[in-house]
Amino acid sequence: MEHRIFGIESEFGLSYVPHGLGRLSIEESAATLFKPVLDQWRSTNVFLPNGGRLYLDVGSHPEYASAECGNIDELLAQERAGELLFADLARTARKRLLAGSRAALSTANCICSRTTWIRRATPTAATRTT
Repeated sequence: MEHRIFGIESEFGLSYVPHGLGRLSIEESAATLFKPVLDQWRSTNVFLPNGGRLYLDVGSHPEYASAECGNIDELLAQERAGELLFADLARTARKRLLAGSRAALSTANCICSRTTWIRRATPTAATRTT
């Protein structure tokens, strides 16, 4: 059987509407969400201890990319780790915003990219589906 390496990149959308106030901008929402990341790593583009990558992409939308995985079970565990990480970041942001008379921050997974590397005639060939 052919050996494959799997990975998932998840992009998240942000929406924050304070009760009785105008919508917080995407940039402000992203800055609030990523404050713990910036405080710990001094960057909004980090490689995590599990081999995954957490970053703010163009347009200030957050993304999590799993490490390369040798099987689907590893991939599912990596993806779940990313979901839990974003849930924790959202809880922390919500607490900070509520302390400052702000309502709540929610994240919604809006798109997922899958990259599958397969052996072909050339060693660097890859297929990418979105």
